[in-house]
Amino acid sequence: MANNQDALLKYWNQFIQTGVIHENVRDYIAEGWKRCRQKGIDPEIGVGVKIDDEIFEAIQEKNKELIAISKIIMLEVYHSVANSDALVYVTDADGCILEQYKDSTTSLPAVESKLIPGYRWSEAENGMTSMDLAMRLDKPVRVVGYEHYCQNQQICASSTAPIHGNSGEILGSLSLVSLIEQYNEHSLGVVIAGAALIENQMRLEGMLNLFQTTF
Repeated sequence: MANNQDALLKYWNQFIQTGVIHENVRDYIAEGWKRCRQKGIDPEIGVGVKIDDEIFEAIQEKNKELIAISKIIMLEVYHSVANSDALVYVTDADGCILEQYKDSTTSLPAVESKLIPGYRWSEAENGMTSMDLAMRLDKPVRVVGYEHYCQNQQICASSTAPIHGNSGEILGSLSLVSLIEQYNEHSLGVVIAGAALIENQMRLEGMLNLFQTTF
């Protein structure tokens, strides 16, 4: 149903107008719509919220290892989805975008939507996104077109996987976002693999640091 956008638009309009959700809307999407409605989120909004520069610097310092390791893997994720016209970004556990990659040909309006480092994306502020859902549910998810609650996000298709620390805690997330016309059904598998690579590399770095400290 995620790819049947005409039907999803009808279901979304029905929900916005009446609060009734069609049975064909996927469960975690339906629950997200309900939460957004209960929180009084305006469906006509949906862009990132700027974080104070000093606070963002502290967030970057706290997550410097995640940022450093993610940079190379983000590039691999981007090029794994051929002709995707996409962008890739990594967030911390609170939905702050730490790092982003796109090339010069990407037409997705990242600056306008605030899909750039230093902006926070949380459901309470920005409506339901794949990034928020992936960390909320602790599993990889995709949100396509009219599955988004907020209109500003409905031009996009996004896939996100959570990134875990050594103890299983959620450190952040890895997302791949494209215009819906360039949506690639393999995107979710790519971000799952990318998140696993980040986790494995962070685990190796931790073991190396422990070895160096011990000996």
